[in-house]
Amino acid sequence: MPEFKSTLIGMLAETELHPGVGQSASVIDLPVAREASGMPFIPGSSIKGAFRAQWPTSKNSPDFKAVFGEKNKAGQILFSDARLILLPLRSLTRPYYWATSPFLLNRFKRDLNRFNLGEAAKTESLIIPLITPGSTQMAEQENDNPGDNTVYLEEFSFKIERVKLSAWIQALKMLLPENEHCQIVEKLLILSDEDFTHFARQGLPVRARNELHEETKVSKNLWYEETLPTDTVLYSGLQSRTSEPVDWPSGFNYLQVGGDETVGQGWVQLTLLANEQAEEVAQ
Repeated sequence: MPEFKSTLIGMLAETELHPGVGQSASVIDLPVAREASGMPFIPGSSIKGAFRAQWPTSKNSPDFKAVFGEKNKAGQILFSDARLILLPLRSLTRPYYWATSPFLLNRFKRDLNRFNLGEAAKTESLIIPLITPGSTQMAEQENDNPGDNTVYLEEFSFKIERVKLSAWIQALKMLLPENEHCQIVEKLLILSDEDFTHFARQGLPVRARNELHEETKVSKNLWYEETLPTDTVLYSGLQSRTSEPVDWPSGFNYLQVGGDETVGQGWVQLTLLANEQAEEVAQ
């Protein structure tokens, strides 16, 4: 089993996610949880609770109690909030692009250093891009069409600037399962902070949900719920509170987090980024 003292774990949404905050007075009855910046996130308490509920060892075992703690004794793992890094946006030319922004990339770079992964990921080569609103950066490719200089996201169009993003692509690959590595080269877009903030605050899916009277089928309760779309990528930090490493359970690749688990929401695929794995990707 792999082990770690400090690591990041990538979370690829296999279904829509609803990390809720309870009720709201706005048009959306059940919005997603947001940071002060307005970016969606999953609180660390929710991450720890999901791991604790689904950790594949007996809850009465000494190993489980050591990892998650018990009364009057703290657990071994420190869990951080799950932060957004890639948001899928619909396009006229493909199912979606993975969008990010300088703000998110800079924070990801700081987190790589905070969890002692900076050297392995070669963060000194991760240059934070400068982008003007209304444009986007896309990785250079050999088969690029010089005349194709516009990308359409939702109802907006953006001018494409093709640049070398190989260092960022290698770093972001570490958060993704191997079968998605080839996809990020063609899907990655870096929007300005202003444009990305619009999509993150105003462009998330909103579902109408309804409760019907059992006999008359008349609506008893109609509400609107905001979610993070399928294929959203987040990451969370895990750290050992002691000098001893933590053993990662073999085959523990999926987690269900957030609300609406009974209707199939909340599934994420996990990618553990240990120091050894980071060194392999960086080479």
